[in-house]
Amino acid sequence: MGEVKNKRLIAFMLLIVGMMGILFSCNDVYAENTQLRWYGDVNQYTTGLMESKSNGWYYLKNGKVDYHYTNLVEYYGTWYYIHDGYLDWNANTISQVDGGGAWYKVTNGKIDWQFTGLTEYNNTWYYFENGVLNWKYSGLVYHCGEWYYVKNGAIDWNYDNLVEYYGVWYDVRNGQIDWNYSALSQVNGRGQWYKVTNGKVDWKYTGLVNYYGTWYYVKNGIVNWNYSGLTYYNGGWFYVRNGVLDWNYTNLVNYQGTWYYVDHGKIDWGEYTLAQVDGKGTWYQVTNGKLNWSYTGLTKFYQTWYYIENGVLKWNYTGLVYDHNVWYYCKNSVLDWDYTGVVEYNGHYYYVQDGKITWGYNGNVEMNGQTYEVVNSTVVNSIVLTQDKYSSTRNAKVGETIRMLDENDHPMPLTSSDTRIATVNDQGDIYIKNGKLWIEDGTITPKRGDIIMYCWNLREQPNDGYANHVGIVTSVNGNKITVIEGNKSDSVSYRTIDVANGYIRGYIRPRYVSDEERERVVNTMESWNGIKEGSEGHKEILRIYNSHTPVARGYLVQLKDSWCATAVSAAFIQANAVDAIYNGTECGCEKMIEKADQVTNKVTITGLSNGKTYTFEITVTNS
Repeated sequence: MGEVKNKRLIAFMLLIVGMMGILFSCNDVYAENTQLRWYGDVNQYTTGLMESKSNGWYYLKNGKVDYHYTNLVEYYGTWYYIHDGYLDWNANTISQVDGGGAWYKVTNGKIDWQFTGLTEYNNTWYYFENGVLNWKYSGLVYHCGEWYYVKNGAIDWNYDNLVEYYGVWYDVRNGQIDWNYSALSQVNGRGQWYKVTNGKVDWKYTGLVNYYGTWYYVKNGIVNWNYSGLTYYNGGWFYVRNGVLDWNYTNLVNYQGTWYYVDHGKIDWGEYTLAQVDGKGTWYQVTNGKLNWSYTGLTKFYQTWYYIENGVLKWNYTGLVYDHNVWYYCKNSVLDWDYTGVVEYNGHYYYVQDGKITWGYNGNVEMNGQTYEVVNSTVVNSIVLTQDKYSSTRNAKVGETIRMLDENDHPMPLTSSDTRIATVNDQGDIYIKNGKLWIEDGTITPKRGDIIMYCWNLREQPNDGYANHVGIVTSVNGNKITVIEGNKSDSVSYRTIDVANGYIRGYIRPRYVSDEERERVVNTMESWNGIKEGSEGHKEILRIYNSHTPVARGYLVQLKDSWCATAVSAAFIQANAVDAIYNGTECGCEKMIEKADQVTNKVTITGLSNGKTYTFEITVTNS
C-alpha cells in the first residue's frame, strides 16, 4: 500500500514539472511579443515584416524577431533591406536576395529602382542602372562632377585608353577622363594615333605635336604618316618626313610653288647661301630662307665666289659681273682672283687686274699679240671715234631723229636694245619716242599691269588732287577694274572699282619689255594677297624694297609707315622688272607720279660697219 502511494506521488510531481515546462515555454514567446507591441496579430506561425508600435519594422520568423537575419524582403510590392532582423531606414548600400543573383541599390532602407550611377561597396565602385548592378556595362559614367570608366559594371582604375561616348572620343587615364591631357593617344594601344586636347580627340587640329620628345604631324586630329613636307607651327616652318619632324633634314623644299631652304628641319629665314635639291644637280641662290629667282650677282660659298644669274649658278659663264658697285671677272662662273688682262663686255673692252676692274689703270696693255691703249681701265681703241660724227654716249630729245655715221661718214646700220623709247632703221636713223610713263587721265580704261593712282580727297573727274594710294591693275571686265593693293585695310587685298571713278587720279603705264615681264609683276603682287600688316610677309616686302639700290631718297621704309607704294615697287623689284618703271622705285605715291612724269630713259644702240661693232648709249633728257 505504501509503495502504491509513493508511485502516485512521483507521478503527480512529474505532472507538475511538465506543466511548469509548458508554462515557461509559452512565456518565452509571449515575452518576445510583450516587449514589442505590433500592429496586427502575431503568433508562433508569423513570418515576414511586422511593424512595431514603438520601434519600427522587424523581420519575424515563426512569431519571433530573427536578429540573425540580413536580407532583402519583399512587402506589398516593395523590397526592403533587413539588417540583423531590423529594417534600417538609414541603410545606403547594395544587397542581394538570399545572398545570390542580382545586386540591388538600397537607398534609405529599400531598393531604389530610380537610381542609375555609381555606388561604392567594400572599396569598389559599381555601376547601377535602374537600381540593378549592370555587370554587362563598359563605358563612361558621370559621378559628382567627374567622368569614370566602368568595365563590366565596376570602375577600372587601371584603364588607360580612348573611349567613345555619344560620338565624342575621350582620353581616360587611371579610370578617369583626364581633362588636362593634351598629347597623342590610341584606341586599345594600337592603330591610328589621335590628337587629344584637354581630354578629348581634337578633330580640328592640324599641326605639330610633341610626344615623348618627338614631334609628329597631325592633320584633322590624326597623325599623318604619309605626309612629307613643310608645316607651320608656333611661328616657325618645319620639315616633316613621313609624319615626323626630321631635325636632320637639310635641303631645298617646294611648298605651294615656292622653294624654301630647310636647315636641320627648320626654315632659316636668315640663311644666305647656295643649295641644291637632294644634294645634286643645279645650284640655286638662297636669300632669307628661300630660292631667289630675281638675284643676279656674286655669292660667297665656302670661301669661293660664284656667279648667279636669275637665281641659278651658271657654270658656263665667263666674263664680267657687276656686284656691289664693283666689276669682277669670272671664269666658268667662279670669280678668278688670279686673272689680269683685257675682257670684252657689251662691245667694249676693259682691263681687269687681279680679278676686278679698278678704274684707275692707265697705259698700254699687251695681250694676244695686240697692244691696247687703256684709260681708266677702259680700252679706248675698242671702237673708232670720229669727233662730232658719232660717239659712245650722247643726249637726245623726245621726237628727235639722230643719224649715226661711221668713220667714212656713211650711215651705220643700227639696232636698238630698247624698242620702247627708240625706233631705228638700217639708214642710221634713230627716232626718240616719248619716254614718259605717267597718264594724267583718270577716265581711261586701263590695262593689266598698269599702276593705278588714287586721290581720296576728291571724288570727281578730272581728279588732280594729291595722290595718297596706289595699286596694280589685275584685270578689266567691262566697266569694272580689279586692283591688287598693299596697305588696304592693313593687308594686301583686292579692290573692284568702276572705270572713270572720281577717286582715280590717273595711271602709270610701265614699259614692259614683254607680256611675260608684265605677268611676273602682276603675279608677284597677287602672290602676296592676304599678307597682314606686321606679319612676316609684310616684313619680307619691306626687306625686298629696302635691299634694292638705290633706295629712293635714301629712306628705308619702317613697319610703322604706310606701304601701298612700297608694295608696288617691291613687286617690280621681286619680278626683276625695275627697268619697266625707268626712274627707280618709290615709297611715296606722289613721288611715283613725279618720277613717272620725267624723261630720263636710256637706250643702247649697236651699229655695224665694215666688220666693226660700235655701241652707243643715248640718254633722253627732256621732252
